[in-house]
Amino acid sequence: MSGIKERRAIQPLSPETKKLERLEERRTSIWIRPTDMRTLLVELRALASYYFSPPFFPKWKGILRFSVDLLSIAILLSFISFLVTQTLINSTLIDAQNPPLATGCIAIQGCDKTAATPKAQPSQPATQKTPVAVLTPVLSPTPVQSVPTAVPSPSPTPATALLSVMPSSLTVSYSHVCAIKAPVLLVLKNVGGAALLWSLDKNNTSPGIRIVDPTKAYVLQPGQSVAATAFCSPGNNGNHYKLVILYNAGEVTIPVAVTN
Repeated sequence: MSGIKERRAIQPLSPETKKLERLEERRTSIWIRPTDMRTLLVELRALASYYFSPPFFPKWKGILRFSVDLLSIAILLSFISFLVTQTLINSTLIDAQNPPLATGCIAIQGCDKTAATPKAQPSQPATQKTPVAVLTPVLSPTPVQSVPTAVPSPSPTPATALLSVMPSSLTVSYSHVCAIKAPVLLVLKNVGGAALLWSLDKNNTSPGIRIVDPTKAYVLQPGQSVAATAFCSPGNNGNHYKLVILYNAGEVTIPVAVTN
């Protein structure tokens, strides 16, 4: 037993020793290569083609092909639309040039379209009628003689004084005029040719009715007028009265009606 050497106990490898063993294995695998040069060249060519060849076509080639497809589609569509437009225009022109058939030919299937247009007989050549312009003499308008209308001559102004009173009649309210002693205006005008002197006829005027000249002149020259003021007393209620005005050689009577 003494001659037999004792074996050392197998100890587990540490991580560092494992890494060293792996590196040694890689180094040995790198150096182990086939001796044939042809095989080496084939491997190098395969590696070069794998790492240096592009995996796909460049992007610009795909974009160019897509744009060419779109352009061709657009050209095709425009050509089709042009053909359709030309067809519609031609059909519209043909319909406009062809006159409509007679009404009787609509219900008959075998109606000849050429029957609507009469043909000239061979013995008689068709004569083309040119429109003849008919000249009609234009009559000059005859002057219309205007008949002078008789203008009414203004009434001659009398040489004497003449009194005109406006309004020619009065209608007053008792509660709005007589009870509050409100004045009523009367326009007196001399339409004669002489001076006019006027006054109130107290004897013939109804009691409670009077008229006053605001200028206190009571004289009107030819063509002159004055706005006189008439009054009624509170006793006048619902009756008919009268106002009498005297002047030079005449008088004017104005009826007065008093309402409630």
